[in-house]
Amino acid sequence: MSYTERDFIEDFKKFREFRSKKKKFSSLSEEEKADFKKIKDKLQEFLLRNPLIGKQRRKHLRADMSLDAQIFYGTFSEFCECSTIGSGGMFLKTNLRPPPGSIVKIKVSLPEGGEIEIKGKVLYSAGGKIVKEGVGVQFIEEEEKAEELKEILIEHFGSIITGGE
Repeated sequence: MSYTERDFIEDFKKFREFRSKKKKFSSLSEEEKADFKKIKDKLQEFLLRNPLIGKQRRKHLRADMSLDAQIFYGTFSEFCECSTIGSGGMFLKTNLRPPPGSIVKIKVSLPEGGEIEIKGKVLYSAGGKIVKEGVGVQFIEEEEKAEELKEILIEHFGSIITGGE
């Protein structure tokens, strides 16, 4: 029997439920670790075989997750949540709305402790009943930091990625 998009959606729901418990991987039982890894591997394999699910075509791969972050713009700063991150940038759920083109600094708290600081350019600001409120930020001039952040997140979250060309 073939692994279908419907199977993917069901497994992704399980994966998100697993992640929402906010447990550290090291604190899971061996059975939970095995289940988590099995689901992660199936999702990853499906995404690698089917990189363009849905209608979105992205230039960079991305991962949906929840990480604590802080955004700095001029003299303003706000603690926020990074809900999507990829090798090209991130989406931050924040009430701070720098205009498109603005340069911001972002500190992202890493899953295993510590943080990484990176600069970005605001591409868009979103908000309303349909779209998540926040800002889309493109990483700038710091490819090494962006790559380091991506590697840390892939290691921790199991490279659950979507999009990309």
